[in-house]
Amino acid sequence: MKRGAGWGLVIVLAGLTSCSSLGRVFDSKGDSGLEDVDGLLGAVERAHLECELSRNESAAALDTLHAIVAPDFRGDAIQGYASLQLALERSLEQAAALRETLEPMASAAQDVAASWELDLAAYSSEVMRNKSATRLAETTDAYLAVEAPLRQACQAFDRFNIGLTDHVLYLEHDLNPAAVSAIEDELVLLTELQRMLDEELERSMLAAGDYVRGAALSGQLDVTAPPPIPEPVVVARAGLRDRTAP
Repeated sequence: MKRGAGWGLVIVLAGLTSCSSLGRVFDSKGDSGLEDVDGLLGAVERAHLECELSRNESAAALDTLHAIVAPDFRGDAIQGYASLQLALERSLEQAAALRETLEPMASAAQDVAASWELDLAAYSSEVMRNKSATRLAETTDAYLAVEAPLRQACQAFDRFNIGLTDHVLYLEHDLNPAAVSAIEDELVLLTELQRMLDEELERSMLAAGDYVRGAALSGQLDVTAPPPIPEPVVVARAGLRDRTAP
């Protein structure tokens, strides 16, 4: 065999070996890593939606309570109390829906991280490997910035619902001005719990928005459109000064 032909054969065989190894890198995996990323994006977007719904339901429940205990209430107390019970039920259901976003989101994040870390070992370029590892670390931090306040929001929602449940129980047999006056401090505390919940939900929504903007696949995000600026909403509270909610 001529020397030139021999070296050519070696190069060809090396190329085939390289292609075979590269094929095994991709064949050994199931779903595309981008599909995992897209799944996590969907889970984060769902959490953002449930946070928004949670703000609405908790505020509506508190407004319903304040409406029937207001000094100028002139409606049907029985009907008003039934509305309060319904508001509590909706608040409890929404708290459960919010909590149910945690496990799918965490599971999707684990899939993304596991697939990404597995791919790091397949790089031939150390520079590319390091850049990918840096992006993985940044993406993980961005995800944790969503999960942490979301878990705190779930706990805050539970505290609010516990307080709301106590108020509903209290008023079931004692809905009159004297009874309401006796729990004025508790009404103030419950209002503060809802405010704290609202803040945690807002933090979660902001973090979720940041994550989606940073991790959205090409073509999924309109980068030219500025994010909408929410209008301030004035929320009236019985026995308290009006406050401006974000």
